Amino acid sequence: MAKFFKINAPCGAGKTYALPKIIGKIQSNGKKAIIAQPKIDNLKETETALKGLGMNVCRYDSETQASPVAAIIGYLTGSPKPDDILLVTHNGLMEAVTAIDHHSPCLGQCVVIVDEALAIIGSESIKLKTHHRLITDNVRLVDPTGSISECEVINKKPLEKYRDNQQNDDINNVVGPVAKILLDETISVSALVQNFNNPKSEHLEFLWHRKPDIFDGFNGVIMMSADFDQSIVFNVWKQKYKVHFQDFPSKLNFRYTSHANTTNTTIHFFMDRNFSKKLGQADNFNVHNQMVAIIDRIILEQECLTILNNEINTDV
Repeated sequence: MAKFFKINAPCGAGKTYALPKIIGKIQSNGKKAIIAQPKIDNLKETETALKGLGMNVCRYDSETQASPVAAIIGYLTGSPKPDDILLVTHNGLMEAVTAIDHHSPCLGQCVVIVDEALAIIGSESIKLKTHHRLITDNVRLVDPTGSISECEVINKKPLEKYRDNQQNDDINNVVGPVAKILLDETISVSALVQNFNNPKSEHLEFLWHRKPDIFDGFNGVIMMSADFDQSIVFNVWKQKYKVHFQDFPSKLNFRYTSHANTTNTTIHFFMDRNFSKKLGQADNFNVHNQMVAIIDRIILEQECLTILNNEINTDV
């Protein structure tokens, strides 16, 4: 199993600009750096910053490659240059790693920096009673006696049809995303037992997280986010999978290590340059993170930002 490290820093503290020092530490140990971030926009910002420092950056995503997953597989199974830095999205890396042998020699020479690490968990919901049985007829609960249970697929073919059907209809829009996470062997999915067993339930939510063995074969993994050691990922991986997280060995200087005035934390949604609407205010930074996640799910193709400690933060 790879060695796991953690870096805690608040949103806007300058995690992205600490990357050169992290990369330098990795390369000084003779290893190659891979940076995984949630969105292509994150990759663009990081690419600009690192190239500005003269670093050799390879960015593989849907804007730079006709088949980004195939390009990532080629990189991970090939012979990249010692100073190459690979930039990929979370999903791109996960799909590529799933498709290759975890014992590939190249993986053992790579350290993955998972930026915004809390994005490797999430949820999908079914809110219509008519869709309830489309899932529950093909999935069973591993422990139906508890309040929450892991899910196990018992009939793959119906779920594969919902996952693969590209028709933009009511069923595939609702059931397709749930089927996708249920069929992904690198993801653990759980559901509330009471709602799962009640066909009249109007809301069935599936909670998911990536399993740490997705990173088997890599030399190391650095999980970097705000308050990582207070997160669900940290606690689930530590308790369920017995993952031991070490603090990153090099001292990193951030703009600040905590939010001095979270009562000034507000979230604004920008619909265009001339209009913005205040969506909410959080006194607690964990609540602030949840607000950002909710906004990100309900508002597509738009931009939102937060103001922390009276400073504009563009990290979200």
